[in-house]
Amino acid sequence: MFSLSTADCCGAGVYTAMARKIDKDGNLIDPINAPWKTGGAFTTPPGWWHSHVNETDEDAWVLPVQDAGLFTYQVHTFCLHTLRIFAARCVL
Repeated sequence: MFSLSTADCCGAGVYTAMARKIDKDGNLIDPINAPWKTGGAFTTPPGWWHSHVNETDEDAWVLPVQDAGLFTYQVHTFCLHTLRIFAARCVL
């Protein structure tokens, strides 16, 4: 699945921390920090854990656009289509 985000803020102290693994308490292991920039766009690598961090007193906004709904729809449609073909063959 894919996620693209755009940020509205920002200065030092606002970033997304990303890592391949987490520890048993859910903390990121060896995270990479990607600072936000106003009007900037970013994506987190598929399958990576991430956390959006704001260490300032200012508001920071992010607008994520994800294809999770499209992915779920495609899988659901494919399964229904496959079941219909199977059912049609069984009836014949």
